[in-house]
Amino acid sequence: MSESLMIRPDRPRLKNRHLGLILALAMLLYIAAVIVFIIIY
Repeated sequence: MSESLMIRPDRPRLKNRHLGLILALAMLLYIAAVIVFIIIY
């Protein structure tokens, strides 16, 4: 795994940014689901 990271040094930053975006979206969806659950029940 460390070898593949050494071959491509410009990729991790882009991947981390993409991962952060997915995490933010997941958090927003989770919060929205909780709010909907509270409203329904």
